[in-house]
Amino acid sequence: MEIVTLCGLLGVCAWEDWKTKKIRLELAAGMALMGMLLHLLRFRISLLNILGGVAIGAILYGISILSKEQIGKGDALVFMGTGVFLGWWSNLMLLWTSLLLAGIYGSVYSIVCKKTKETCLPFLPFVFVSLVILALAGGLA
Repeated sequence: MEIVTLCGLLGVCAWEDWKTKKIRLELAAGMALMGMLLHLLRFRISLLNILGGVAIGAILYGISILSKEQIGKGDALVFMGTGVFLGWWSNLMLLWTSLLLAGIYGSVYSIVCKKTKETCLPFLPFVFVSLVILALAGGLA
C-alpha cells in the first residue's frame, strides 16, 4: 500500500516538474506527512531507518545550497519524503537509479538534440520511472 501511495504522490510531483520545472513545497511536505501516517498504522520500518532515508534528502538539500541549486531544493525535499516511505537503503537505491537514468537520457538528449551542459532537465520524472522499475523488480524493501 505504501508503494502505491508513493507512486501516486511522486507521479503528481513528476508531472508538475516536467511541465513547470518547479516542485511545490506542499506536495513534498504532504508526501512526508502521508508516509509518517502510514508508518504509524503499520510500523513497517524502524524510526532510525526512516531518519536515514530523510538524511539522504537532507544531504541533497545541502548540496543544493553549496552548488547554487544545480540540484533543485524541491528535488531534495522530495527525497526527504521518499526517505520517510522507503528508509535509507531503498531511498539510496532510488537516488542511484534515478541518477543513472537521468545521465543516460541526458547524454543521448545532448548528442541527438545538440544541447549543452547548461540545459536543465526535470529530475522527478526519472525518480518516478526509477521507483516504478524498482517496485516491479522487487528492489524496494
